[in-house]
Amino acid sequence: SAKANKDIQKVDPYVEKGLAESIMTTVVLPHVKTAREGGGLIAEIVKKQGAAEGNIVTIADKTGVWYMEILSGHQYVAIKYPDDKYS
Repeated sequence: SAKANKDIQKVDPYVEKGLAESIMTTVVLPHVKTAREGGGLIAEIVKKQGAAEGNIVTIADKTGVWYMEILSGHQYVAIKYPDDKYS
């Protein structure tokens, strides 16, 4: 979970029935085969339906690790970790 500041919430507030941490795996995992597809599906849902809360999500598979931050109703950032980096 993550918490956004008040300024971004004024501009792009969370959506009551948007994607929540409690249902993320149920909504995403049955429909993807790779970490990249998982991040892409989460991004699509956040853009179209919104996020119910802030989240920091890490999705990994044998080809790499994807890191995503969702800190407003419809905006996110996602990166693929370089193969030689970790945190």
